Amino acid sequence: MHKALLISFSLIFNISNSQDCFKITEDVFDKIILSIGNFSIQEPKLKIENIKGPAKYYNGNIIVSNKLINILCDSGDFEDKISFVLAHELAHHYLQHNWKHNSGFSYVENSLSKDEEDRLEAETQADIYAGFYGKISGYETLRFAKETITEIYNGFEINKEIVGMGYPSYEERLSIINERIEQADNLAEVFELGNILLKLGEYNIAAYFFESIETKFNSREILNNLAIAHLLEGIKTNKNEKITKLTFPLIIDFETRVRVKKTRSLSNDP
Repeated sequence: MHKALLISFSLIFNISNSQDCFKITEDVFDKIILSIGNFSIQEPKLKIENIKGPAKYYNGNIIVSNKLINILCDSGDFEDKISFVLAHELAHHYLQHNWKHNSGFSYVENSLSKDEEDRLEAETQADIYAGFYGKISGYETLRFAKETITEIYNGFEINKEIVGMGYPSYEERLSIINERIEQADNLAEVFELGNILLKLGEYNIAAYFFESIETKFNSREILNNLAIAHLLEGIKTNKNEKITKLTFPLIIDFETRVRVKKTRSLSNDP
C-alpha cells in the first residue's frame, strides 16, 4: 500500500515537474528573442511536438521535441541547458539560414543541403551565436553546453563517431564551445568598458566599443547605449547653448544581463 502511494506521488511529481519545464521552455524562448531585439526580422514561432530529433529550425518555426524537454528536465539546470538549444535554433533564424532547406541541432530528421560546406558553416555559426544569444539573455548557456550536447547524443542515441553530412561532429561541437566561452566573457567586459566610458563622458570611444559588439550581433541594451553615446557626443560638441542646457530624457542601461566569471570586477573598480 505504502509502496503504491510512493509510486503515485512520484508520478504526480514527475508530471508536474515536466509541465513546469514546458512552461519554462516558452519563457526562455521569449526572453532570448527579447534580448536579441532584432525586430527587423519577424520572430519565429515555438512549437513543441513529437519529432524524432531533439530540435530543428524549419519554415520560420523553432520545433523542439517533447522528449528533449523531458531529458533535460530530469537532469537539472534546465533553463541553462534549454537556452543553448533554443539559442542555437534562433541563430539559424536570425542569421537567415532558412534558405539552406531545414537546419537542425543534429543529424536526425533533416534533409541534406546540396552544399555540405554551407550546411557545416551554418551549424558552426549557430553554435557560436548560441553562446552569445544565451549570454545576453542572462543564462549560463556555454557553461552547460557540453553537458547538453552529451545528453542529447545519449538520449537520442546519435552516433558520436559520425562525420560528414555537412554537420560538425560531436568532438567538433565540443571544441567550438571551448573556443567561444572566452569570447563571450570578453564580450561582457567590452560592454562594461563601454558603460564606464559613458560615465566618464568619453562618448566617441564608448560608441566604438558598443559598435564592435553590434557588428557581430545586437541586443536592446547595446543598441540603446550606442545610440545614447552618439547623441551625448552630439550634445557635447554642439555650440548652441540652448541645446546644451536642455535636459534630455535619456536612460543609460548600466546593467547587462550577461553573466560572466571574471577574476576582477570592472564595474566596481574605481
